[in-house]
Formats: sequence, structure tokens, C-alpha cells
Amino acid sequence: MSNYDLTEYFKNNIKRDFIKCIDNSAESSKLEIISSAKYCFNKELEATNKLLPTGLQGEIQNTHNSFDTAILGKGFFIVKDDYVPNKTYLTRKGDWVANRNGDLINSDGTKLLGYKLDYQGNQASQLSTVNLQNLPPLSVPTTEVALGLNLKSSHYILKGASQVISFDSSSSNYGNTEYDIISYENSLNHGDSITLASSTNTPYTYSYGGFLASENISSGILGASTATDRFNNAKEGWNFSITANYDTTTFTYEPNTPNTAAGQFNNLVSLADAINQTYGMSAKIDKSTNHLYFGPRDATQSWSISDNTGTFVHDLFNAKDKDHANIIIPAAANRFSTLAGLKNLISATNGLSTEEASPLGNTKLEFYTTDPFGTLAVSASAGSLSNNPTTASILSTLGLKEGVTSQRYDFTGLTGENIASGKVNAAYTVPIQMYDSLGTQHDFQVSFVKVANNKWAAEIYTHKSSDIISSNPYNQIASGLIEFNGDGTLKSITNSLVSTISINWANGANPSNVTFNWGTAGVEARAVGANNGGQLNGLSQADSPFNSNFISQDGNIIGFLSSANFDRNGHLVANFNNGESKPIYKIPIANVVAPTGLLHETNNVYEYKENLAGTLTLTTDCAGCIIPEALESLTW
Repeated sequence: MSNYDLTEYFKNNIKRDFIKCIDNSAESSKLEIISSAKYCFNKELEATNKLLPTGLQGEIQNTHNSFDTAILGKGFFIVKDDYVPNKTYLTRKGDWVANRNGDLINSDGTKLLGYKLDYQGNQASQLSTVNLQNLPPLSVPTTEVALGLNLKSSHYILKGASQVISFDSSSSNYGNTEYDIISYENSLNHGDSITLASSTNTPYTYSYGGFLASENISSGILGASTATDRFNNAKEGWNFSITANYDTTTFTYEPNTPNTAAGQFNNLVSLADAINQTYGMSAKIDKSTNHLYFGPRDATQSWSISDNTGTFVHDLFNAKDKDHANIIIPAAANRFSTLAGLKNLISATNGLSTEEASPLGNTKLEFYTTDPFGTLAVSASAGSLSNNPTTASILSTLGLKEGVTSQRYDFTGLTGENIASGKVNAAYTVPIQMYDSLGTQHDFQVSFVKVANNKWAAEIYTHKSSDIISSNPYNQIASGLIEFNGDGTLKSITNSLVSTISINWANGANPSNVTFNWGTAGVEARAVGANNGGQLNGLSQADSPFNSNFISQDGNIIGFLSSANFDRNGHLVANFNNGESKPIYKIPIANVVAPTGLLHETNNVYEYKENLAGTLTLTTDCAGCIIPEALESLTW
């Protein structure tokens, strides 16, 4: 048989009908065999042009042509012929190509019909010609951002409201190390105190003192009038003792070559050096006042000094008991004489902490609230020995400001500093990109700071003020708090971070509504009876480095049509040069009750009439009944 390999629908059983035609040769004038041997029509039926199909399934053959489609099982494509307006036909022939107008037609010249889909998947109510021309470019604005990150659990907590103790360059204390005793100045004296209070704790007071200051060497001490003059009025072997924390150290006068490491001295400078080499003691000579300052580094403890031989204690400190000079300093809580001592006291205070900075030539001490959202109040009072009891001179000596320091951190940036403003350093920042309805890429940052154990603040913002229209002064689009369970799983997220974020673009693009997916939050999974446990499928907190496991978003740059193909669900899918794909037509399958009642028009085109073929139904839910990149072989 010629043309046996053509792709056609229901053929008459050629063998049967050919024999039938031969058997009826006596009436050959009433019979006609189509020259291609495809069909055999009875002249009596030719007036109605009724086909006599068998309804057998042809073999499916792969073609690797993206527009070829075959129907598996029953059913027909719906087509139209431009030469017969307002009329549709049925066919099984799916060798589609795009004509110069972009319409999909088969080799019979009929155009495929389908339901048009917009890029949001909405389906038209009426059939139309499947057409690929003038397809609008695809913009894919971002609607969801998903983050899979680990936040390092051992990272330090952000400092709260703070002040810095710093000595002015004109101060006699300028150049002090943390263990040097703070000298008298600005009418400062023993007993003067500062009081610190955060908004989360009760006030704590720290008193200045716990050390001794010698007489002015320039007035003459044991025959010396400068710190380097030898004590000529002392005798070799004279000594005195200092007892601190139950340890006693003896200091001995050696007029010629004293060994300070062994506690020997011969002038004020070598005495200060010998005291400094004693464990737990500190001493310095204030060059501006010519005084020796010394005492325990821990000013809270009790200590005493006494003459063993000679009159060192009496002459150095003008002790009242000339015959038996003995000075006792009682213990006192919250007392300091050095920056190191004050640092230890503040660090031991609930809600407060310290951090030392040591620039060249001058040690500084910062103290702050451990709650980044708390305030800090500083006040001062004069002690009973103050030379000016009406003035809190300790503030000017330490370089402090009296009053309340506002909260250090506010993630919104409205009442305090934040990351988006550039005034707070983030612990961890990841970049993200989002796309608007015009396909423009916009760069954002998601930054985190640790604000308490298991608790972090997050900010989402852009540094490009020209990108968005926002009332936020720092171009922030969202911020809030994230809390973790003790096992590192996500516990809770404030609503401001999980609610849909509306972004108004400055370039004229449509506003975007974006949702951030941080993972599944809930109670600790191992909690008794827990059925809503937090998971590790998004954010996590473990004591391992900050890490980005994944960052994804569903937007893309603008895309133009690059190709198209059918899928097994009956969609014509458009592929764009930005890597996106979208169904643009849904191809329905037409089924009739009696396919043998279809009327053959030309080639593989059939007309449907209900009185001949029964009820016709259309289905768009035909997964797998359309085979892409394939054609149906001749049905025998």
C-alpha cells in the first residue's frame, strides 16, 4: 500500500474495505477507491461524506520536534480553517509548525485552538488560535525570599548604652596603664563616688580610694627634694612593711645600688619600682604633683603599713604616731583606685559590663549595659574627705558625663542607632537580590546582631536610597527579633519579619509584596509533648561559624521568548531567555460518544455533528494523554 507511513487518524481497515471494493466490482461504477488507497467510500454514502473508521490507536513515534504532539487514547485536537469562518473541526494530526503569523498549524493547514493562559496561570474562557507572535516579555517580580543560615551562638552580645572613661591629655593621669593608681586632681579625694544604673538593674555605687599618697617630695622627705634624690637622712637597713591580703612584704633602704626586685630602694623612684614588683601592689609617681601613690591593685581589701625601723611611714605620710607609725586601711566593698579595679567592679555588676581600650599613651575604659535596648544613667557624689564637697569632681577626673544615655540599639532606627544607619556593626550580613515588575534587580542586605543569649535582631534594608520610596530614614523595609531554642532550632520570629512586606519602587515599577521565609519556628523538638517543634530548615543557631546554606528568591530579570514546547499535561510552554518557563496555552482534548459518526472533511480533518457522533465533551485535565515530541502513525 502506498503512503502507509503517513500520520493520520482512524483509517478504514484498508484490507477489509479494499476486499469489499473488489467484491463489489460488479457495481464498480458506484464505488471509488481513493488513489492514495487511504479510504474506500461507498457512493451511496458519499453524499453525506460519512467516514467509516475503525477507531484503532496508531503507534506513537518519537520525533524530537518540540511542536509535534500525539494523543494517547481517545480524543481529538480542536482546529479551525480560516476559509470556513465560525466553524471548528477535529483532528488527531499533531505535526504543528508556526506560520509567519505565529499561528500553530499542521500539515493539513488547520490551526490549533486552545485556552490562553496569562503569566499568573489564569485561563481564558473561550478558545482561540494558539499563537506565539507578540508574546509579551516575562517579568518575574520577587514574591518570596527563603533563607537558610547559621548564626554563631557564641558570638558576643551587642553592647548597650555606654560611656568611656578617658583622661584628658592635660591630666596628671594621662598615660596611666590600667593598673596605675588614679591621682588626685580636680579636687578629687577619697570617698568620692560614681553611681551607674541601667534600665534593667538597680543603681550601683563605686567609691574612689583604698590607697595612700605621700607628702610632696619637693617639701623635703628624709633629705630628698626630688623623686630621684637619695634619702640621705635615712640609714642603711631601715625598713618598713606592707601587709595586703595576709601577705607581708618588707622594703629596705639600700643607699648605693638597691635591688628593687628584692624590695630595696634609695629614693622615691626606686621605692615605686620596688612596690610595683610586689605581687598585687601598684605604685606610681605623679610628676605633676611630686607625690608617690601606692596601694593594692584590689582596692576593696584591707591592708596596712608599719615602720619596722626608722621613720619612713611617718616621714612619707606624716603619720600622727611618731613613735610607732602604723596605718591601717580597712576593707570596703565597691572601692577602686585603678581602672583595672573599677573594671572588675563594673563587670561583676548585674546588667553592666566593660571593655578596655588601650590606645598609645592612654588607657580607656568603656562601660555599658548588657541590654542593647537599655539606658544608662551616670551620677556622682562627693565623699566626706572631699576638698570640694559641693562638686562631684570625680566625673571631670574620669571624663564622664552626668545624666542618662539613651538606648544604644533600636532595630527600627527610630529611637536609637541601627545597622541600616551604619552606626552599628552587624555580626553577620548576607546580600540578597530582588526583582521588580520591570525586571530590574535591586540589592538588599539582611543583617543580624546578637542582643541576648539565643536572641538576635534582624534588619532588611538597601543602601541605595534611589531604589525605593520609604518613610524609613535608612531605607529599611523590615526589622524584628528572632529567638532560638536551647538546641539551636528556631523558636519564634516577630510578626514584622514574617508578614508580607510592601515595597514601593522608585523606578515606576508596580509595588512588590514580598514574604520572607526564615524556616519553621516552634518549641524545642525534644520538649515533652511537643508537636509544634522548631526546625533547622531555615535559620539555626549553633556554635559553628556563620554560614549561608541557601538563599533563594523567586524573581528574575525580564525575559523574552526563546522557544516553546508542549508538555504531557497539555500545556504549550513558553521558554524565556532568562531561564524561566511559563504555560501560555492549555490544549483541550475533545471526546465524542461515537467517533465513527464523525464526518470526514479533507485529509485528517473531521466535522462533528451531535446527531451522528453523539455528545462532545472537552477536557483540560488530561495528564499524560498528550505525548510531546511524538506523532501517531497510520491507524490500520
